[in-house]
Amino acid sequence: MALLALLTPCKSLPGRLEAQLLGEHDLASAASWERLTWLVRERPVSGAIVDAQSLCDRSGVPFEHAFSRVDSLRRGFPSVGLLVLCRPRVQGEFLFRLGSDVSGPLRLFQESDPPPRLLTEVGHTLESSASRQVLAGLAPHVRGGDLETIRRVVGGLHFRWSAERFAASTGMTRPALSHRLKHRGLVSVGRLLLWSRLLHAGVWLCEPGRTADSVGRQLEYSSGAAFRRALKVHTGATPTQVIARGGLPFVLSSFVGVCRDVHDRVLLRAS
Repeated sequence: MALLALLTPCKSLPGRLEAQLLGEHDLASAASWERLTWLVRERPVSGAIVDAQSLCDRSGVPFEHAFSRVDSLRRGFPSVGLLVLCRPRVQGEFLFRLGSDVSGPLRLFQESDPPPRLLTEVGHTLESSASRQVLAGLAPHVRGGDLETIRRVVGGLHFRWSAERFAASTGMTRPALSHRLKHRGLVSVGRLLLWSRLLHAGVWLCEPGRTADSVGRQLEYSSGAAFRRALKVHTGATPTQVIARGGLPFVLSSFVGVCRDVHDRVLLRAS
């Protein structure tokens, strides 16, 4: 499940799209480009859906800064996938210019397409999201039986899980889930939730549209200083150093090292 930002002037569209998403993803709506950019920068948004109607006037003519704004969104936040919802009045020339003038991949969804198509297109849109990058990095270090747990942790960042609530969502108590995770080479559920945030930070810190303070707010830290402190304590690096050392791969190596230490201690106590 991912958090998607939707830009549209149409008040009924969010409800219609939510029905088509079948509860697989959550929507946060914006009526202006400024609000959309705020959502992408300040919330753990994985993908953006842009209603083409928000880019054109009533006659279908693009607004002066329409394409530059879309391009700026793509350049500033490359991990945020972009899906453009096309209305019947949108002209082919507009779509051609959109594809030509905007950097990076974007996908199109016609309003007349059958509902299942939206979920398919959203899935493609999320391929480069921070959560997908984090999950791909973690997967080789996770046993098959725990992969779904990891997927829920990583994909549910916007739920702001506590360790107790997350464990309950899996049908287990926090101590029982932590015990299982540590015996399978991972960390406790509370630490896993913390590291999911830091691993996402490893992706987001490297994007030009973000700052350490904005990433801290995305991750629900009380302040930029609190975020920097958590990053330093658990990875030994500042945001600038994380960027210089490669972002996600560096944070992932720190996480794997911590997991190895925890598992060694578990084995030592059992021997």
